[in-house]
Amino acid sequence: MNGLPPECFEVYITRKGPVLVSGANRVEILHSVSGRAMQDGKAVELCYVTADTKLPKSSIFSTLEDLVKKGVLKYGNVSGKKGYELDSYRILGTIEPLVHYNDYSKYFMSRNMDDYDLYRLNFDYIVAASLAYGLDITPIMKTLGNDFGKYLMKRFEDRDEALKNLIGWYDRVNAADITVTSRLPVTVDVAFRSGSLTGELAKLFSMFVLYSVSAVINGGSDEAIESVTIEGNKVTGTFNHNDAMKDIDLIPADFAYDKDADADFMIYITSFGNFRSVDSHLGLVILEAMPSGVPMSSADITKALKTEDKKPQSSVLFYLEKMISVGIVEDVKIMGKRKFVKRGGDLYNWTKDANSLMTYVPDDYCQSSFENPSTSYGHILSALIKRLINLRIVVESAIGRLARSLAQQFCDMSEKKTIESIMNIVMDKGRWLNMSVTSITSFVPFTFVRKLGAETDEILMRTQLLFDTEFFKTIIREITGVEYASECTQYSSGDNIGYKLTFNFRTR
Repeated sequence: MNGLPPECFEVYITRKGPVLVSGANRVEILHSVSGRAMQDGKAVELCYVTADTKLPKSSIFSTLEDLVKKGVLKYGNVSGKKGYELDSYRILGTIEPLVHYNDYSKYFMSRNMDDYDLYRLNFDYIVAASLAYGLDITPIMKTLGNDFGKYLMKRFEDRDEALKNLIGWYDRVNAADITVTSRLPVTVDVAFRSGSLTGELAKLFSMFVLYSVSAVINGGSDEAIESVTIEGNKVTGTFNHNDAMKDIDLIPADFAYDKDADADFMIYITSFGNFRSVDSHLGLVILEAMPSGVPMSSADITKALKTEDKKPQSSVLFYLEKMISVGIVEDVKIMGKRKFVKRGGDLYNWTKDANSLMTYVPDDYCQSSFENPSTSYGHILSALIKRLINLRIVVESAIGRLARSLAQQFCDMSEKKTIESIMNIVMDKGRWLNMSVTSITSFVPFTFVRKLGAETDEILMRTQLLFDTEFFKTIIREITGVEYASECTQYSSGDNIGYKLTFNFRTR
C-alpha cells in the first residue's frame, strides 16, 4: 500500500445481499438520507437532500431511485409526500486508516505480552484489522452488546437487578469497571482494565459495553447513544431518550435476506491502496485459483480453474489484464517469462449458499457465548467471528495480513535471522502464543504443534490455525526465500489434543 486514501465508497447489507455504492456524489447523497433519518427519525424528502448536497435535483432523484431498486433505500411517507429512508445497514466504508497494519503489529510488539492470552491477541487483531482496513465492525459490536443486554433482561425481571448483574459480569471477567454517573440523562463511565484498550480500540470495544448497558436500561429497546468521549482507557457514553431516535447502524433483530439475494460479490483492497469490486464470475474464480503472492502463468491459472469454470486462456488473460490495471494483480518477469501475482487482499466476500443460514438469530449467539463467561475476550471474540461469518464478512484475510506483519517484526528483531534465533524470540514471549511441543529445525519440513484448550471451539481453532500458518510461513519464507505449502493434521498426546502444521516446498 502506498498510503493513498481509498476511493469513496460504501457497502450496505440489504435484504437482497451486499450493495456497493461508489462515487463521491452518490455516497454524499446516501449520507444525507442516513444522517437526517438518524436525526429526525423519519423519511427524508428530496428537497432536503438537495439542500444538503447542492447537487442537481435530477441527479439526486435518479440516484435515490436507483438506491431504492438496489434495496439500500425504501420509500417512506412524510406528511403525505414521498420520502426516502434506509432499508439496510452499512458494514464497510472508506474510513481512511489512522495507521497501517504494520504499525498495529509494532504497537502490539511494544507491549508487555506476559498478560496476553490467545483470546485477547485474536480479539485485538480483528479490531486492529477493522481499523487499519476500513472494515467497519461497529454495527456488529453494537448488535452483540445489545444481544447480551437482552439476554440478561430475560434472566432478571427487574432492570436494576439486571444492570447490577451486568456490571458484576464485567468485573468478574476482569474486563472493565462500569459506573452509572447520571440517570437524567443516563450517562455511563467505562474504565477498561487492559492497558492496550485505549483510543480507537477503546471506542470500538465500548460499543459492545455501552449497548449492553443500553439494552438493560431501556428494556431491550434500540436506544441511540448521543455522545461518546474517550480519555485514555476511559469511555463515557451518554444515551439519548428520544423514542423517535433510531440508531441506523444497529442490525435489526428481524433482519432476513430475500430469496433472490445477489449471487457473487467481492471487494478487494488493491496494491494502490484503494478498493475495487469484482462481480464477474470468471474474475472471481481466477482470483480464487491464485494463491496470494505466488507467481503463476496464464496457462497455469487456466489449468487451475475447476472443470465447470473452464474458459479459454485468452479469456483468462483478458481478465488478468483488467485486474492488473486496477491493482488487484501484478505481472512479473521470472526467467524471461511473464507471470501473474495476486496482490489485492479480499476484504468483503459474498457468496450465495442455499445450505447456509441467512437469517440473523441473536439469541443463539448469546446462549453459547455469554452464559458461562471464563474470559470476556474469548467469548466476545467467538460471537464476533460467528456474526461476521453469518454476514459473509471475510475476516481470514485481515488476520492473515496481521500475522504476516507480526512475523516480519520478529524477523526484523532477530540479528542472526535464522529460524532458531527468531523462534527463541517468539518463545521469550511464551504465553501469548500459547506454544508447546514445538519442533524447530533450520531445514524443511518445518513442524509446529499447538495444543488446544477445552474451551477452544471450532471458530477459534480456525482463527488460531490461520494465524499460525501465516505467521510461520512468513518466517521460513523470509529466511529461505522460497514459498512453502502448509499441511495441517490432527495432534494428540495423552489427554492433549490440537493440530500439527508441517511446511514443505510448494509444488504445482
